[in-house]
Amino acid sequence: MTFFSRTAARFALVSVTVLGCSMSFAEYRLTVFPEGEQYREISNGSAEMAAESFSGRRMSTLDFFALNNYCVAQIMTNDLSGAISSCEAAISKVHSNRGVSRLNARKAEASILSNLAVARAKSGDLLGARRDIDVALSTYSRDASARVNLDQISMRLIVSSQN
Repeated sequence: MTFFSRTAARFALVSVTVLGCSMSFAEYRLTVFPEGEQYREISNGSAEMAAESFSGRRMSTLDFFALNNYCVAQIMTNDLSGAISSCEAAISKVHSNRGVSRLNARKAEASILSNLAVARAKSGDLLGARRDIDVALSTYSRDASARVNLDQISMRLIVSSQN
């Protein structure tokens, strides 16, 4: 079994782990991949340490699992422009990983898009966040984090339109 086959099998079994990300009245859900680098640090709340370990590395050398985890660490440390770049890079690599089935690639893409939506929402781009969430849910409609984030982003859009 190759590395990618083991990774794909683990991804299918482990799925995703969800972290909370508080922001005023909204509770966003972020998805970090156990297959990616710095999973333990992020899961233990050491996002600064995780982000630091990624900084200075070339994004082209990281797989989509690691790029997603970097995105989450950046969101948690409020490096939102960096998070958007990392999530976009992760999305561009999902379907090129031959070791991940098409269904698991769709699940991963939806999770990364949901993380991207959180980064956009926290940076103030609620309309961009809503577009990302819509794409995430059209890619894989069962993504629980995307559903929670859809509710939070929709609520923020309503509140912002009333002000």
